[in-house]
Order: sequence, then structure tokens, then C-alpha cells
Amino acid sequence: TIRWTTSNPGVATVTSTGVVRARAGGRARISVTIDGVRGSSVITVDAPATVASIVMTPSAKSMTVKTFAQFTATPQDASGDPIAGHTIAWSSSNPAVARVYSNGLVEALARGTATIRASTGGKTGSASVTVTTTSTSDPDPDSGSGIASVTIYPQVYTIETGQAKQLIAIVRNGRGETLSLSGRTVRWTSSNTDVATVSSTGLVIGRRPGIVMIRMSVDGTVGTSTITV
Repeated sequence: TIRWTTSNPGVATVTSTGVVRARAGGRARISVTIDGVRGSSVITVDAPATVASIVMTPSAKSMTVKTFAQFTATPQDASGDPIAGHTIAWSSSNPAVARVYSNGLVEALARGTATIRASTGGKTGSASVTVTTTSTSDPDPDSGSGIASVTIYPQVYTIETGQAKQLIAIVRNGRGETLSLSGRTVRWTSSNTDVATVSSTGLVIGRRPGIVMIRMSVDGTVGTSTITV
């Protein structure tokens, strides 16, 4: 009988298998009890540096309907140096025009303008998106059911041991139109589960240092992403 506990879940949590995740600056004692015998380890979490600003790349983007663009947000300290350890919250001022996913991937949905915002540490960065159409009438996004490509975003990424990253897969037909995953057979796999595991929804967790290929197959068509832990 094995039981893991933390003395301060606000600072660090622990799973039933002993995986510790840092939550905030401070100290926490991680304990494990095995058949009544107890052991513990003290975890110190360094608080991330204070965010002074967030730089958005690109700062402005023109897109056409049914296309995608990857945005990045870089928190910086008062000296302008990039800092890590902050979780970015993404939002769109007009999600009917441009939708943003949890990793900064923006999808153009309709003609118009939107502001993409990235927030963390009490600061917000923004980028403008202008969406245009290439013709007077756009084809239905689900027309043509055959899958031509599967693209995983981000395609290349680096995470730390114990860190999680949500991957997003975009499926397109031969005309470049985005297809729905509803009713399709979707399978996520990792080339090395000792380095990183991936859930059935594309959530990757780093396990130990190394490089791993994450694959997502939809009805036999495969997309890949390279993760460095």
C-alpha cells in the first residue's frame, strides 16, 4: 500500500506515482507511506521572476479565412531579459473572427479584425489580426471528407521534466480545408514513453531528459511533433 502526500499543495502537488509538479514559490514536504513506513523529501520551488512586459511575435498578422498562424508570447523582466516559468493565458477579442488555442495557435474563421492577447504575471501583451477572404464565397470547411494532412502545433517544442504541454492537431483535406475530428479514429503515441508520455487528448508530460517524437494518427494519416525534454 503506497500513499503520496504533500504538506503544501499550493507550492507543489504530487501524483499517486510520485510525480511532483511545482505550483508556486515556497517549500513543501513530499511524503510517501509504504505499508506504514514513511519517508519524505523537502522540495524548494523558486518563484519565477516578476514580469514587467510581454512581447508578442508577430505583433500584427494578416490572414485569410481557414488559415492558421502561430503566435508566441515572451515574458520579460524589467531589464528586458526573457524569463521562464510562467503559464500564458491566451484570449481573443473577437473569437468569431480569430480563435486562439491554448498554445498560441490562431485560426482565422471569418473576415474582420481581432486582438490576440497573452497574459501572465499581471501583464498582458497583444497582437492584431486582420482576416480577409480570398473569394466572395468560401467553401464549407467540412466539404471533402478525405484527409490529406495532419499538422501538430507546435511542431518543435522544449519542455522541462515534469512539465506538461498541450498539443493541437489540425486535419485538412486536399483543398486545405479544416476537417472535424468527430467520428474519426484518433490515436496519440510517443516514440519513447520514458522521455515523455502523451494522453489520448494530446497532453504531453516530460518524464526525463531526451528527445521524443509525438505522433497523432487520424484514420491512418499521421502528423508529428518533436519534443525535447
